Amino acid sequence: MNLQPHTAVLSTHSIDNAVEITTPKGTIHAAQFVNCTGAWAAATSRLPNIPVAPRKGQMFSVSLPPSLPLHFVLRTPDIYIVPRTAGPATGRAIIGATVEDIGFDKAVHPADIDRLRSLAAALLPAIARAHQLEAWSGLRPATSDGLPFSEFSQVNRIISLPQATIGTGSSSRLPPHA
Repeated sequence: MNLQPHTAVLSTHSIDNAVEITTPKGTIHAAQFVNCTGAWAAATSRLPNIPVAPRKGQMFSVSLPPSLPLHFVLRTPDIYIVPRTAGPATGRAIIGATVEDIGFDKAVHPADIDRLRSLAAALLPAIARAHQLEAWSGLRPATSDGLPFSEFSQVNRIISLPQATIGTGSSSRLPPHA
């Protein structure tokens, strides 16, 4: 396996039982090529027909009050609350997330975080008073129909799986509310 992080793909060509990948750093020959750059798949590649765009999600974390021993994920169509029940984040919960089609903007907006808190407090009133630890945003890959995208070349050597990075991405953080 030859990982090439932060490397643009200029072209790909199927050759016999292999694929030739041209990058600014040179040419690579491989049995298969996987493009798994997530929300950046279309922006970082000159490959045609990659129908993926960034979808922004803002979220925040809180310290759960002792009166709220949450041990399971709560999810509605508008919000999720994920408790951390093990490890160094035990006693915290992540609350999210907005879903925004605004390009690569990773700004965190306090009004959006406040709206998420209100939605969470409607489910669990103690969340309204929980201490906010941090707020951040991330970018996820999205397609126009919301379905996963994968595309194989005519010889099944070139694979594009932008959603391989769902749930990860680049973050932008804000300090907690005072």
